[in-house]
Amino acid sequence: MIKRKTFSQSDSIIEDDRGKYISLGEHLEELRRCLIIALSSFVVAFVLCVFFGRQVITFARLPLLLTIERMGLSSETAGQLSGALAPMDGFAALIRFSLLLSLLISLPIIAREMWVFISPGLKPEEKTAIRPVFLFGSIMFVLGMAIAFFLACPLAMRSLFFFNNWLGFDNRWTGASIIQLVTTLCIGFGVVFELPLVLMIFGRLGLVSPSCLKKYRKHAIMCMVIIGAVLTPPDPVTQVLMAGMLVLLYEISIFLVNRVYPWETMNT
Repeated sequence: MIKRKTFSQSDSIIEDDRGKYISLGEHLEELRRCLIIALSSFVVAFVLCVFFGRQVITFARLPLLLTIERMGLSSETAGQLSGALAPMDGFAALIRFSLLLSLLISLPIIAREMWVFISPGLKPEEKTAIRPVFLFGSIMFVLGMAIAFFLACPLAMRSLFFFNNWLGFDNRWTGASIIQLVTTLCIGFGVVFELPLVLMIFGRLGLVSPSCLKKYRKHAIMCMVIIGAVLTPPDPVTQVLMAGMLVLLYEISIFLVNRVYPWETMNT
């Protein structure tokens, strides 16, 4: 663990887990270096996404193409449902999805730089315990986005398509609205898939216990239904899907918290 010794204002130093002392200025310089590398990786990924904008937008329209294929509609329908009604629609759609894709591409580098910065201040046993947390959190975030992109987005588009037809409206969507739907669902699912990680950390710190999670399961399910309604479009299919995923993640969290909860400490 990092320790600070202050002899004077100019002698402020920090001790890492190896007993090596570095000045506070050197520690802040390391933070600056990590931030520059993480930000640079995001900017480079963003520039590449914009440069290959046509391919990026084609990839972003994949949920729409999957929806059309599963509904047995013609390929011309994809063009009719992804047009541009305003001069800035295409540019706005590209920027929106490029930001999301850049975050996904640069995520390994960002996580690595975070680890490089905090690891010198950790004890060997702390490093062993925290290293899997970074990996687990990154995997769960990407998994949530993948489920949203390949499952939730096509289901949402299909249900909204039929709902509009039932109301008597012609489906004349725009590319910008489709990208907005895709990015919203991907970010929402990516965030909620961090639930097991958050509860594991709280459990390890002794803030929540498996019995507490079981006791308030009904309250948690009610909150999950509300979260599913807030983070998804106003269609019941994606709302039920996100609420169901949250319930599943909550049950998994109970099992994981039971594994990491400091029983021996709490019993003493």
